[in-house]
Amino acid sequence: MKVLVVFSLAFVYVSASVHQDQPEIYHHNELQDISNVEIINGHDASPGQFPYQVRLFIKKSKEYFGCSGSLINHNWVLTAAHCTYGSDFVVALLGGIENSDFRAKFLIKPKYIIIHEDYDDNDVLNEISLIRIPYIKYSRYIKPVNLPKIQRYYKTYVGFKAIATGWGRTSNASNSSPEILQYGTVKIINNKKCSDTFDNINICTFASNISICNGDSGGPLVILPSKVQVGIASFVSKGCSNPNGFTRVTSFLKWIKRHTGLPL
Repeated sequence: MKVLVVFSLAFVYVSASVHQDQPEIYHHNELQDISNVEIINGHDASPGQFPYQVRLFIKKSKEYFGCSGSLINHNWVLTAAHCTYGSDFVVALLGGIENSDFRAKFLIKPKYIIIHEDYDDNDVLNEISLIRIPYIKYSRYIKPVNLPKIQRYYKTYVGFKAIATGWGRTSNASNSSPEILQYGTVKIINNKKCSDTFDNINICTFASNISICNGDSGGPLVILPSKVQVGIASFVSKGCSNPNGFTRVTSFLKWIKRHTGLPL
């Protein structure tokens, strides 16, 4: 049984299109009013260790919840579609690992969010979304993640070790998020081993004692040692157990290029 990494909520779809003007951005100074929703058995990240990691707070109707994303260039953040689906706005925080040390904070309106046009909220298909942010300068603490290059054929990545990162719950019973960004090393496994658990498989990971959980949605799965992002945290087994399901980034590289103009 698969479960969305954040609790699935039913909301009206908000159409998102990219405009040539700059997004209407508001610096958000009231994060203490946003309720947080870690990687289970993860480790504390160090400042600058994952400079591509973006923390997201999403408002849907009267509720707030947390997700993650990855910076892919000066203007774009990559995340899961169910994080932004039906959102009223998204708060994006960059350049930090703790709640108090983010170097950039932006509030993004829905018109600057692109959800895959064929996203299926019920079957978790085409689970990918883009958020346009103002131009952000790179530094030790803010750098884009590497994406795969568009090719005719792609590796399955089976057997590869990878790192998952996020601020989600540290256990299924927890009701709060960690103070510091968490990370854990997992192994990418053959999709056939996941077929009994997940109906729609993109990329699957397993680790004996490490798992993503609620609040880790949208976070990057980065293979080692190349540090290329191949997955986007999408869903987990019931109880935040293994295996974990991720959107396969290589399946959407042309879509990403079409909307962002990145030279992939």
